[in-house]
Amino acid sequence: MGDGNVISRTGQTFEYTLQERAEDFLTQVFKQHRDLGRQDIAEVCEKQEITEAELRHIIKYLQENHLIYRPEESDGKSSVKDLETLPRENLKEEQAELRFTDYGYEYAEKLIQKNDSLVALLKMVSNADESIVRDDVSRIEHVVSDATIQGIEAFIQSGQPNNRVIKDRDLNFFYEKGNYKFAVCLYEPNTHYPRKLSKENSSIENMIEVKIANSGSSMLLHKKKNAELKKPIMWYSYNRQWVRAVATRRGYKLPTSVFTYTICAALPVREGNVVVGFTKDRERVPEDRDIRELSVHLW
Repeated sequence: MGDGNVISRTGQTFEYTLQERAEDFLTQVFKQHRDLGRQDIAEVCEKQEITEAELRHIIKYLQENHLIYRPEESDGKSSVKDLETLPRENLKEEQAELRFTDYGYEYAEKLIQKNDSLVALLKMVSNADESIVRDDVSRIEHVVSDATIQGIEAFIQSGQPNNRVIKDRDLNFFYEKGNYKFAVCLYEPNTHYPRKLSKENSSIENMIEVKIANSGSSMLLHKKKNAELKKPIMWYSYNRQWVRAVATRRGYKLPTSVFTYTICAALPVREGNVVVGFTKDRERVPEDRDIRELSVHLW
């Protein structure tokens, strides 16, 4: 649009950057060239509501980024210079066209591939109307990384998602309000395959009580009856800081949002983990020897 903004189908107005404008223009002209064997610049300008002034900026951007040839680099078959000087209504008549560099071909193909992959994914997971999905993708595609696109394409091809890791999330995101119990263990840090249970594990109940609320859901780690811990003060690590867990009559209370949750792609199992520490002194933060890993097995 002429004012540099775009209005989405939801009625929201977003700033439309030159990069986004140029990439959308490039891909539409490329599709004409690839699928129809011709270029109709005037048609693309009309469809995308590109003004004469905007067109000059777009062409300059594409040239400076080596996506199309400059006039002096043209082979005489094209009229790239016309795109910078001709009024929009004369473009079709003069048969001006873009001359793509090799890099420009690859770049345009990659943009189209990103668009197709994002549309396919969002339609798959959202069940939203295609026109809404394409409207959303028109903004996302300009900033999404190649690594993300590769992951999306692998998922679309195989149908198998990767394990997901979620942080800073209240468990009410997964569970309805209420009380639950899940298996829990305390492990020595950095022990895997197999994990090594910590000495404190024998003093805690093997099930943790989880209270799901509208906000501020919590986990209650209970000590076994008559069990005594040599280091009774429990801490948890959050945002690289040690925080004392709330002491309860039977044990300790931790917010569910401090756990890191891993959701298994192959099985309906979730695991929540948090680094904890035990000390004798409530004013002394845990040192390396005090650190354990608290693991909750959710289902």
